[in-house]
Amino acid sequence: MSKERTGCFIAVEGADGVGKSTVLRLLLPQLLADGKTSGVLFFHWKPVNANLHEGGIPETVAQDPRGSTPRNAVSSLIYLGYHWLSFLFGYIKYVAPALRAGKLVIADRYTYDVMLDPRRFRLNVPKWMLRVFVQTLPQPDVVLALVAEPETIVARKHELTVDEINTYQNQLKAGIISNLLLVQADASPEQVAEDAFVKISDAIRNSKQRKSAQNG
Repeated sequence: MSKERTGCFIAVEGADGVGKSTVLRLLLPQLLADGKTSGVLFFHWKPVNANLHEGGIPETVAQDPRGSTPRNAVSSLIYLGYHWLSFLFGYIKYVAPALRAGKLVIADRYTYDVMLDPRRFRLNVPKWMLRVFVQTLPQPDVVLALVAEPETIVARKHELTVDEINTYQNQLKAGIISNLLLVQADASPEQVAEDAFVKISDAIRNSKQRKSAQNG
């Protein structure tokens, strides 16, 4: 019999400039304070060896390939197939063992960005195919989505236009992602981290209660 999973897997989404990294660094000590997890495994987007960091949230430099030439349909399919396998095997090799060991696993973006922001990946495929890509891969326990006024985000970082941010955030609010927690990020990072902690704690507690009731 396989060991029961005792850790927690949290993915964090949000438009470039919404403040994910800052909030994560403030949120992490709160998530670890209850002593229910035995460590942290962090990765950016995809759980492959080069993206893994043990013990904390590293400084990262975002890359924005949106200005590059889009892929054609065939190369987009090849790209999706390759990365689908990478996500799956990365989960099996790194994420699942960390969860069985009781660790807190945090993903910055994870699979959802393929669906939310296909231009970042220069993809040229139907939207339904992107949803299949996401829905057929392992899902986090919680998806924390930071949203803010587009003008606030643009003032922090100029990578996206107001219209692009609106499109991204409207998709987040459309209910296409399971276990999603929306948190307003217009306030100070400290307040945003506190709001996120409360929502995550409530979601995890409610999930455990449902599972306990089902098993009981």
